[in-house]
Amino acid sequence: MRTATTWLSSCTAVAPPLDATVPYRYYQAEVFRFLEVVGLVGADGPPEYPEVALHPHEQSAAADLLPGDRPWAALHAGAGDPRRRWPAERFAAVADGLAAAGVRPVLVGSTDDEPVSAAVRAAARGRVHDLTGRTDLGTLAAVLRRCAVVVANDSGPLHLARAAGAATVGLYWCGNAINAAPTTRTRHRPLLSWVVHCPVCGVDTSTVGFPHRPGEGCAHRPSFLGQIPVVEVLEEALDLVRQVPAPIFVRGAA
Repeated sequence: MRTATTWLSSCTAVAPPLDATVPYRYYQAEVFRFLEVVGLVGADGPPEYPEVALHPHEQSAAADLLPGDRPWAALHAGAGDPRRRWPAERFAAVADGLAAAGVRPVLVGSTDDEPVSAAVRAAARGRVHDLTGRTDLGTLAAVLRRCAVVVANDSGPLHLARAAGAATVGLYWCGNAINAAPTTRTRHRPLLSWVVHCPVCGVDTSTVGFPHRPGEGCAHRPSFLGQIPVVEVLEEALDLVRQVPAPIFVRGAA
């Protein structure tokens, strides 16, 4: 980041010297990391995500994709790093539990998420509506906002849901929760897995220092989210459905 006369950043000990810096340590909430950097020149701002604006066409598209007056719950089972993926069969169990409570589950994500979404559908006892790969970014934001709750791994759609104003149940590895989990609980319920040793080789993934990021101490990529139980995810999701109803957008409204 550059001001008129000053270079600032969050830096490691081996980075080139700048005019003003904040020491970089991996375990820090990313929002507060950058607020600390801009604070070096007196800037300030709230730690919560600014809510993204949804275009009326995106809202109309979401209404077409998720019709009816019963609540919807979005499920995103993908993540770029396999270690951040809660098992597909557990997402399927949550989908079945939501359906039994009168909430309609819908899978979301990009085309890269299609295999894991297919695995969720295959493991579910009931039908799960699937929008994976069928939405652009703006329409996805409107779809997430239309849902009563979004249940997702620590991934792009989870953070997009927060920015769109949706209620969320986020599934995090404990180290990633320090960096990315929300700090409020009225509309956001992060659930953590405390696995710090690789389930395959036993390497401690919480203490690998720079230049490696924590969690990258071995080549294995199993899920690190196995400690998060289905019952807790379903309980939090249904609590949010009851307490924080999703908005119903009127097609074509601003």
